[in-house]
Amino acid sequence: MTPVPEPCWLPTIPPEEMKEKQRADCDLRRLAEWKEAGPNPPWSVVRRESPTLRNLWAQWEAVELENGVLRRRLHGDCQPHGRYQIIAPAELRREIFRQRHDVRVGRHQGMKRTLANVRRRFWWPGQRKDIDRWCRVCPTCQFRKPRSGAARAPLQQDTASAPFGRIAMDILSFPRATEEGNTCVPIVDDYYTKFTLAFALPSHKAVTVADVLVTEVFLVFGTPRVIHLDHGPEFQSELMKELYALLEIKQTRTTSYRPYCDRHVVKDVHRKIWRLGHTSRLRDGSVPSNGAQNYGMQSKQADVWTRDHSSYRYDVWN
Repeated sequence: MTPVPEPCWLPTIPPEEMKEKQRADCDLRRLAEWKEAGPNPPWSVVRRESPTLRNLWAQWEAVELENGVLRRRLHGDCQPHGRYQIIAPAELRREIFRQRHDVRVGRHQGMKRTLANVRRRFWWPGQRKDIDRWCRVCPTCQFRKPRSGAARAPLQQDTASAPFGRIAMDILSFPRATEEGNTCVPIVDDYYTKFTLAFALPSHKAVTVADVLVTEVFLVFGTPRVIHLDHGPEFQSELMKELYALLEIKQTRTTSYRPYCDRHVVKDVHRKIWRLGHTSRLRDGSVPSNGAQNYGMQSKQADVWTRDHSSYRYDVWN
């Protein structure tokens, strides 16, 4: 039974034009010259050529020259649509892929089906890699075909561009109060300089937090462009929202149950202040009543500045 020829889906190219396009390809032109000369050239001649030409030379017995057109003979009876493949020149390869993949009859099939359709009539070295790459970068395929797993928006990174242009704030609470009744330490950290401020407060109500932000941070360093906060009720209150709107400050929040979204404040600053609060005393033996501002850690001591600008020196031990 004579096999039914597979349609090419390309504009009809006469053999003379196909021959010219193959001759315009330097590798195919060199191969055609070898075929016209007759004998198979030795490896000493071929090894200086390009990898594409060496691949074609390795299939010397399968490559034939018919009416000046190079084609590759298929072996075996498993090919239902003919026994020859035209060796496509570099100029036509992308157009062949487009006709087999992009046009209406191509239906934007996957790499395996597109490769099988192309191989029914055409072949060239590195064909699988080329078709796989073209299928991956096809805009229509990327837009229409679903991806595995849930869709996720790409992460956006907002980098700090100036001192106190982007700050983070968190509150560290202690289990017992100091002599003056302070129970928590609001911490403000600058993303650009890593400069950290800490203040001792009796509570972390919205009014108290707003007061320390305005009087101790905004009036001294200016209003930031962005402030990064967690989901604490004192930060999400109506008072704080009105304050952000009045001062034109953009508020960003940490992801729920992910405290390390504010990594520097949570990991570094919290750990140091918590250790100071539990393992340090003043030189007179009393517990400091005010918080730390502009603190610097040393091997055995830490300087702590209070809101009235008086300095305490902690003796830290394990």
